[in-house]
Amino acid sequence: MGNFYFAQITDLHLGKGLNPKEAAHNLRWALKELMSFNPRPKLVLVTGDLVCGGTAAELLEYRNLTKGYALPLYHLPANHDLWGEPDAQAWKKIIGPLWQSVDVGELRFLLWNDIQRISNGK
Repeated sequence: MGNFYFAQITDLHLGKGLNPKEAAHNLRWALKELMSFNPRPKLVLVTGDLVCGGTAAELLEYRNLTKGYALPLYHLPANHDLWGEPDAQAWKKIIGPLWQSVDVGELRFLLWNDIQRISNGK
């Protein structure tokens, strides 16, 4: 198996957070930086808290901000990503599966959601 590397970004907190403009700017900056690497990462793991409130509108904002980059992005939700809707359907429709495996060479990355809602919905 040849050498390769991957990148991880996390806790973006896009949407109606403390500083939404800065969060969007930081995401665009990180993706542009990753695009400038030679060679580029084989995959980018975006591991939770992509957004602040977990609403469909925030998830759409994230998806729109990440369009057009030639980087394979794989996503894992965390608590903030699933708070804003009554179930995980918005995540599944807008972002993708909650559980998946990704093969890179001889390695397999296992990505799964283990968030359990409690009685107050969070």
